Amino acid sequence: MIDIKVKKRDGSLKDFDIDKLNKWACWASETCGIPWSDIVLKASSYFYDGIDTKEIQDILIKVCLDYKDINYYKMASRLLVGKIYKEAYDDFSIPTLKDFYHDAVENGYWKDMGFSDEDLELLDKHIDHTKDFTYAYPTLKQFCDKYAVVIDDTVKESPQMALMGMAMDVMGRESIDDVLNEYKYLSNLDMNLPTPSLNGLRTPLEGSPSCVVISANDTGDSLGAADHIAYTMTSLRSGIGYEADTRAPQEPVKNGRVKHGGKHSIYARLDKTVKTLTQVSRGGSATVTYTCLDPEVDKLLTLKLQRTPDSYRLDHLDYSLAVNNLFLKKAARKQEWMCVSSYYAPKLHELFYGSDDEAFEREYNKVFNDPTIKKTIKSAIDILIDWVKARSDTGRNYLTFVDNINSHTPFKDPIRLSNLCQEVVLPTQGYDSIKDLFDPDAAGETSLCFLASIVVKDRTDEEWENLAYYTCKTVDNTIERSVYPFPQIESTNKKRRNIGIGMTNLAHWMAKNNLKYDTEEGRNAIHRLTEKHSYFLHKAAVRLAKERGKCKWFHKTKYADGWLPIDTYKKDVDLHHSQGLLYDWEELRSEIKEYGLRFSVLDAFMPELQWACKTV
Repeated sequence: MIDIKVKKRDGSLKDFDIDKLNKWACWASETCGIPWSDIVLKASSYFYDGIDTKEIQDILIKVCLDYKDINYYKMASRLLVGKIYKEAYDDFSIPTLKDFYHDAVENGYWKDMGFSDEDLELLDKHIDHTKDFTYAYPTLKQFCDKYAVVIDDTVKESPQMALMGMAMDVMGRESIDDVLNEYKYLSNLDMNLPTPSLNGLRTPLEGSPSCVVISANDTGDSLGAADHIAYTMTSLRSGIGYEADTRAPQEPVKNGRVKHGGKHSIYARLDKTVKTLTQVSRGGSATVTYTCLDPEVDKLLTLKLQRTPDSYRLDHLDYSLAVNNLFLKKAARKQEWMCVSSYYAPKLHELFYGSDDEAFEREYNKVFNDPTIKKTIKSAIDILIDWVKARSDTGRNYLTFVDNINSHTPFKDPIRLSNLCQEVVLPTQGYDSIKDLFDPDAAGETSLCFLASIVVKDRTDEEWENLAYYTCKTVDNTIERSVYPFPQIESTNKKRRNIGIGMTNLAHWMAKNNLKYDTEEGRNAIHRLTEKHSYFLHKAAVRLAKERGKCKWFHKTKYADGWLPIDTYKKDVDLHHSQGLLYDWEELRSEIKEYGLRFSVLDAFMPELQWACKTV
């Protein structure tokens, strides 16, 4: 007998009912084969007079997780599903999609997506709520914490209802079959969408790109435009990649009347800009890229270190050091390295963002030997060691291999930096002023990338091809329906149509198939998998080009000249596997030349897993 009061959701107190708790625990353990009474006994030791009923549920879940056993994790999953249903629907009486939809729209949780009652009744027949009980606990927990509609700490929808809502929103009313296929892939955890889509689709929150990549030129007006973009896109739930091609400290401004303050104040302003806003399930974030040519490089490498003085440290931003082959060669040989700003050596910096190593080295030597050009000589290996230390201390300092990126890319325009998470590289160009953002035809480019991933499972080629098509179609629809705060950014990005479709769940798939990364068999399997992935993404992009038209800036890609990724990949990779290509890339090359592609770029492999990883 536990003689305490419990607090109901309406705030009233009621005598604790042990029978109700026992029934709850017994139900949760039904398919898990574990003694539920032990869970109740252990959990009850944490109860206190006036405890909230939600806290009781949380304690039961915590006790299950403390056992660190798969069967107890299954019980925790069932308990969490029960908690979701209790919060969203009061009990296990799950409403029909029609009733839920109208209620959610009326209360402002969902937006009106224009579906008729007949549509909703048809879609409702295909919702399989039993799938909620197949999801692993981390999947359900991430749904509750990051993706579900939550009002006043109360979950307002179950996973299947939310997933159907996402499918309805992204596919629209044009084709019910497309909605059903989308729901199937999402609910089977075959397709994984990024955070802005998972927590925004179906809701009044407007769609937004996953990643924004921004460049600023060396003028106050250009820096102001970049800062304004960063603030606005952060408010739309996008992660920020940023670089500013500015002068070094004490270099002349306004014909020498003013001395430049360097990058620290620029980065400090960016730091405040992105941290001003929260993004539903996360705070604003940015990764800043600077180059190994920068005269400030040694100081910039310390910005995130805890031992850096508070007056200089900017540890909420992440950083990436852009390097090229010449720098790495000089570091390997322990040779000196020249640092010089773009103000004094503009051509050298222009060649840095290219693929012609010989042209860069010729210009480097020319600048190095010119005594009239202001420069700083440092040790290349010391710069690299400082980066290693910064990376080791924080884990959030990265490397961007600029010449490799510009050698193996579909873009003809130069790429200067990567995005927030360092898996997307896109062309950028700074603006002259904020006014340019409101002119669709103005020069300058802020690149956006719309992401998704395919969850790795054993599939036939036909299954992978269909999934790749729907994943690309999902992202294409997202591009059309997203909110673009500035006409110029909307214009350039709808012409580019940058998407990044990656893969998640690779490690789980390999373990399931008894494959290891450090064996030739494992590497060959990864080669086959990634070739299949890329091949069918390209097939999907051709199919969508036939249906909807190729992207308007197709001519700005190497694809227009017959290029394929198999042409310029790093050939050293072939030293580590023995797997040949399996698909007919030459036929695909001919198709692309004839029909073009719906997108400028297709593949991007994310550095972290999202919620759709695996089932129990």
